[in-house]
Amino acid sequence: MRRYSARLARDRYDADILSNKESDFILAKARQMGSCISGSRRGTSENLHPGYPTLENQGYRGEGARVDRWLDWRTQLGSSLAKGGVGQVRDEAQAIVVVNPLPSTLCRYQTELVETIGRAQTERRIELYLEPGDGNQSVAHKILSAMRILAGRSVMGRRYRAATILVAWPLFGYFDVLSWILAARRNTVICLVHDPLPLRRQIGHSWLAKKLFHSIVARFNIVPVCHTELAGHALREQTGVDSIVAGHPIASAKSVTSSANRSELTAIRVMGQFKAARTLNPLNQIADSSSMRRFKLEIHGSKWPAVPGWEVSGVFVPEDEFDRLVCTANCVVIPYSHFFQSGVAVRCLEAGVPIVAPRHEHIEGLYGNDWPGIVDTDGDWPAAALRVQHTTSGELERLAERARNTSDAGWSKLMDVAVGGDRIR
Repeated sequence: MRRYSARLARDRYDADILSNKESDFILAKARQMGSCISGSRRGTSENLHPGYPTLENQGYRGEGARVDRWLDWRTQLGSSLAKGGVGQVRDEAQAIVVVNPLPSTLCRYQTELVETIGRAQTERRIELYLEPGDGNQSVAHKILSAMRILAGRSVMGRRYRAATILVAWPLFGYFDVLSWILAARRNTVICLVHDPLPLRRQIGHSWLAKKLFHSIVARFNIVPVCHTELAGHALREQTGVDSIVAGHPIASAKSVTSSANRSELTAIRVMGQFKAARTLNPLNQIADSSSMRRFKLEIHGSKWPAVPGWEVSGVFVPEDEFDRLVCTANCVVIPYSHFFQSGVAVRCLEAGVPIVAPRHEHIEGLYGNDWPGIVDTDGDWPAAALRVQHTTSGELERLAERARNTSDAGWSKLMDVAVGGDRIR
């Protein structure tokens, strides 16, 4: 197991960027972790600020998560720059800086991304930079957070040279690239575009935003990366910009539920928040099928409507509870009508849990094009749920290893090409 390392910022994270609920959750996690951070300082549950994200509450529990420097917006603007001043340029040709503007929302994805890069680029230093972009905030608070984020990115642009800056989420939509122009003059900036067509109304997806995105990407060393060919095609249709496709990152191997135990599990579950891309027809089919009567049908996630035959929790599911519900499910149903990639499907594969899902590029890439849980015809959902009952943990482990190796190869190639800050397109 790699030794986790991080350097705590001299200025602790400002707790007011998080909601009270999130701060309470992080404090509770800090109390569980004890002394878990090694580096120039050691943090314990007694002296950690309740708003400061730690390796443990950011999901670093498995093997392969390696962070060599831990930064936040105050580190960028504050005392960490005091030695040489904001204007000092550092040659960081071997640094990969992972920027996460949504530390709470993208907690799991951050773990998968850092672990994948750590496996693919074992010799390069990984720095993790957190921004205060999520939380239920007032309009004034959102504006303040945006100003902090933009100021931090400006400092980053003047501080680094020849580094690879990897932005985990475009916080300002297609306008996000505007904030990376300064950094892209001397570094390679990789922007991960998850949803070229957002599932709900979001900032930065207007005609003007798309035109600016096209112009800036063409002129500066900013590289859009999508996780599927489908997303890449949609990005090209929306903006006229070609992207590089690198598979969804996958966390390092962990123990999975044995086939013997799985035969005793009776809960078929749907996981995640309800969105416009979810469809209820597959769930109605499963609930109406007599072959499904021996299973307990559950939906866990916020904003779901009542679904006949299903027990709906209708509340947000914290990370630990999400993991427990996935690992103890007989199988997980993914009732999507439209999606570019599925983080739930990735988590199920990591945990060795079968899924039932429509045929899709991402599902085939994870589980194979002959996976028995793939639904080709509209009425096949109950039959697919029965077919996955015959899969074993050994099969799922082999599928996970294959998908992990494929993802690692893609990310290794991308990082190799991006090293040094030269244009890669």
